[in-house]
Amino acid sequence: MQQQTVSAYKQPKAFYILFFVEMWERFGYYGLQALLILYLSKVFNFSDNKAYGTFAAFAALVYATPFLGGFIGDKLIGYHRSLTIGSLMLMCGYFMLSIPTQLLDAHGSQILFYLALGTIVAGNGFFKTSPASLLGKIYGPDDIRVDSGFTLFYMSINVGSLISMALCGYIAKAISWQAGFATCAIGLALGTITFFMSKKLIANYGSPADFEPLKKKYILPLTTGTLIVIVASALLIRYLGFTQWILSFVMLGAVLFYGILIKRTNNLERTKLIACFILTIFAIVFYCLYFQAPQSINLYVDRNVDHHIFGLFVPTASFQSLNPFWILVLAPCLSAFYKKMESNRGDFSLPVKFAAGIFIMGLGFMVLYISKFYADATHHVSAWWVVLSFFLQSFGELLVSALGLAMITKLAPPQFIAVMMGTWYLSTSAAAYLSGLLAKLASVPQGITDPAASLKIYSHVFYQFGWITMLIGLLVFCTAPLLKKLIIGSNRKVHITVKNPTA
Repeated sequence: MQQQTVSAYKQPKAFYILFFVEMWERFGYYGLQALLILYLSKVFNFSDNKAYGTFAAFAALVYATPFLGGFIGDKLIGYHRSLTIGSLMLMCGYFMLSIPTQLLDAHGSQILFYLALGTIVAGNGFFKTSPASLLGKIYGPDDIRVDSGFTLFYMSINVGSLISMALCGYIAKAISWQAGFATCAIGLALGTITFFMSKKLIANYGSPADFEPLKKKYILPLTTGTLIVIVASALLIRYLGFTQWILSFVMLGAVLFYGILIKRTNNLERTKLIACFILTIFAIVFYCLYFQAPQSINLYVDRNVDHHIFGLFVPTASFQSLNPFWILVLAPCLSAFYKKMESNRGDFSLPVKFAAGIFIMGLGFMVLYISKFYADATHHVSAWWVVLSFFLQSFGELLVSALGLAMITKLAPPQFIAVMMGTWYLSTSAAAYLSGLLAKLASVPQGITDPAASLKIYSHVFYQFGWITMLIGLLVFCTAPLLKKLIIGSNRKVHITVKNPTA
């Protein structure tokens, strides 16, 4: 067949447009993520509890809105329009954050700050599922390039975040916080320009709505709804007491939707959706720990870690770039290992990879706990312990998150791919909110500046995170045989692996 003669690594031209658009969008978001908890702590002087709650509410909303945005892009306005609107709104949100606080009083600065975050939340809802959904459209049903394509696409996220986290940390340290946020906005501007200049290459791909004129009856409701989402998100991030109930209600609705979808599909689709749902629950456990990096680990690095690597000073926020760095280093190695396993007909199943990813994430936290025994006289630990912890966390991420997008594309019914992508991000939203609750366990009370006290708090909590997560990983491993049967669901094996991203 034709697909068999095509190299597994040579991608369609449309792929590279989506690669760079996603890369620049992630450049903007991860730059903000690296700076946000530090900005809340140092500029607004929030307590750890309030800073964690604010970050978690924002992150949860960022990952919740694609659930609705996926439907809008899929059924109403198309992926192309959704991506364009989202890019422009995200760029505006980052520019709003870059406005100097000296131009406003303290109250006005906070109002602008929350509205900026609300704009980013709404913009992300439009944008998030569109590139991945378009990517799924450019491959045929049996195209052997789909796995390597999604792996490369995942690499675009890490290229953007590596550059952004490293750069924004230094810019914020050397110039100002606002300069760091402006850098994020520039990334979105470059992504938007890339998309507009290359639209012809992806014009033939999209949802049915992409190939129809925009219906005027949608304009007013979508505009009004977007403004409501911006203001509501700003209020939910500002007034955290309401956020828990709203997010809980949304998550319950998502579960009910999933149940209805499972009930309405045929037997083959139903078994795959059930497996997808179970693996999504396991992924939530992983992401609860994953989101500790920009929260509790970020403040731990700021307070209890020596900031020198090879004699060079590294700002706190720039330590976050270790995650994408290790992803880029480990992905080719893991891919080569998979390739060797495939040649020997012994590749691991998707559930086993999920289990391993969760277990290895737990090991990453155990490393942070062990580091306390090697603290210096000032109760600071070597940066190399953080480097090792991020190595393990990133290894685990490759086994869970990189395969999650491919899992959705292969297991979801074709007519619901974008909505199911939204459901995947909604599960990440739940994890983001729960991660804030977990991070509060590591809160250092206001007024305590003694590194010995903070090190004791962090090491105790990281130990608890570590062993509990490792235990959950073992439990997932025990369920792997059953999940594998559900995923196969037919005589054709569903096979998801990470292909060599450097080939």
